[in-house]
Amino acid sequence: MTSLQRLDLNHNRLVGPVRPEFRKLPRLYCVDYSSNHLSGDLSSQNLSDCYHLEYLDLSSNKLDGDIPVLNISNFKHLSLSHNHFTGIVPPDILTKSDRVDLSCNDLTGQSRCTETKKHILYMEIFLPIIFGFSFLVLCYMCYQHKKTKPNKIQHYTKKHGDVCCVLHYDGTIAYEDFITATKDFDIKFCIGTGGYGSVYVAKLPNGKTFASKKLNHFEANQPTFDQCFKNEIQVLINLRHKNIVKLYGFCIHNKYNFLVYEYMGKGSLFCALSDIKLAVEVDWMKRVNIIKGVAHALAYMHHDCSPPIVHRDISSKNILLN
Repeated sequence: MTSLQRLDLNHNRLVGPVRPEFRKLPRLYCVDYSSNHLSGDLSSQNLSDCYHLEYLDLSSNKLDGDIPVLNISNFKHLSLSHNHFTGIVPPDILTKSDRVDLSCNDLTGQSRCTETKKHILYMEIFLPIIFGFSFLVLCYMCYQHKKTKPNKIQHYTKKHGDVCCVLHYDGTIAYEDFITATKDFDIKFCIGTGGYGSVYVAKLPNGKTFASKKLNHFEANQPTFDQCFKNEIQVLINLRHKNIVKLYGFCIHNKYNFLVYEYMGKGSLFCALSDIKLAVEVDWMKRVNIIKGVAHALAYMHHDCSPPIVHRDISSKNILLN
C-alpha cells in the first residue's frame, strides 16, 4: 500500500511487538497504535529512518526498554505515554518535536502515574453516578415543567372583560364589570344626560375608567330610539379621529343597552364655561385650540366619511375636555 498516508489501529487487541515495516511506506505520515496490548523492547526496533512520519502514537500499551532512537526532525506529535519505558529521556525529543508525551512510564526522574490511575479509577466509579443523578434531576425538571404548563396555558387563555383588549375578551364578563362598577347604573354615577340616554362613569376592576352612555328604559322599548341607538353604533365604529370621542364597545341586552366611550375627565365645555374659576382657566389659547379641534372633527365627518355625517347637535354640552 505505497499510497497509504494514515494508519490508525487504536483501541483494538493487537499483541506482540511493534513491527516497523510501516517505515517502508513513503507517503505514510500518521501511525496510531494506541490502546492495544503491544509489548516488547521498542529500542530494538530501528525507527530512525522514518523521515516521513509526523504523527506517532504508541500510548497505552505494554512496551518497555529505552526510548527508541527516532528521526524526529519532522515530528509534530509523539506519544509514548502509559507504557513501561525505562532509562533517560533523549534530549532531542524535547527540543525538536512540537508535542511530546512521555508521561506514565518508568523513566529516570519520573514517577509512575499512580495518581492518574487513581483519577481514572475515580472517574470510572463516580462519573456514572454523577451522570445518573443528573439524568434524574433532568427528568424531574421536565416533569415539573410539564405539570405546570397547563396552568400557564390556562393563565394565558383566561377570559377577561377589558374592552381595550381583543384577545380572550368575554362580553359577559365586561357586562358584569360595568353593572358592578355603576352599581346597576345608580344615579350617583351619572355625569350627564342626553337626548335619549344618560352617561355614567364606570371604574372597572382593572383600574381603567370609561364613560357609559345608557339608553333610558322607556326609550329602549321604543323602536325609533332603538334604531337611533343602533345607528349611532354603526356610525361610531367607523369613526377614527383624535378629536372625536373614541367608542370602545357597546352592549345590547334585554335589561340594559349602553355604549362604552373614552372617559373625558374635565367634563363638557358647557360646565367649564359655567363655572367662574374654570372659565378663567380656559384661557384664550385653550379656547382657540378647542375651536380648532371641533373644526377638524366636523371637517373629517363632512369630507372624509362616506357617506358624509352631519352631527345636528353641535353645542358646548357635546364638546368634552380631556
